[in-house]
Amino acid sequence: MKKPDPNNIPGIFNYCNRWCERCPFSDRCTLYQQEQEEWPDEDADMNEDSFWDKLKGNLENSIEMLQELAEEQGIDLNEVTAEEQEEAYHEMQVNELMVNINPLTALANSYLDNCLAWVKNQEIWESLHMHIQLQASGKINELEAIRDESMEVIRWYMTMIPSKIHVALSSKEEADFWDQYPIQERHYNGVAKLVKVCVQESKEAWDQLSELFIQVPVQVSTALQLLTAIEEQVSEQFPDADQFIRPGFDW
Repeated sequence: MKKPDPNNIPGIFNYCNRWCERCPFSDRCTLYQQEQEEWPDEDADMNEDSFWDKLKGNLENSIEMLQELAEEQGIDLNEVTAEEQEEAYHEMQVNELMVNINPLTALANSYLDNCLAWVKNQEIWESLHMHIQLQASGKINELEAIRDESMEVIRWYMTMIPSKIHVALSSKEEADFWDQYPIQERHYNGVAKLVKVCVQESKEAWDQLSELFIQVPVQVSTALQLLTAIEEQVSEQFPDADQFIRPGFDW
């Protein structure tokens, strides 16, 4: 496995929004560098042997990293019994159930559904387009830029917010493991802090978008209400999230 650049920021990719082209730390991110090296062509042909060779290499690297992590924790993967595997699987199922019934999960899913309905609402987009075109010619480009940037941000985060909430809740269910770490180093707090960043940037985008309408559509108001509720739930369920130091972003 190739050694990372010593100038890279360790673990920065674990708590970022994955918007690499907008990130000031891309040149110091191991994951970004690996992806650029291994998958430079987004249109890679899955029928080519080279594609599957790269995929096989990535899988082998992942297995190697898992083995190294297990060794650090004093675990011999070859000695895990069938009973221990069954116990671990049962625990995983219980954790998944707890995540699924968590009110934060329901809020996140509702937000995603609202966003998807909004994106597909052609009537609203046609109405907004007409409204912008009726403005003074000097403002049309500015308003279109606000619309496009707002929607790009909304689209980027609308799936990330639910997925990261799921990761944070799942990780918190493993409290017995993370309790041995200081609060500012517990994984679930770092992911929850990222969720708060995603929510805040999404709220700003919806606010910008709302100003383009003569009458604010109900989907916009609903989105902002859901984001506020998500923000409150994250703060309630992860009260120490702000103490987490995200590598690169918080220092």
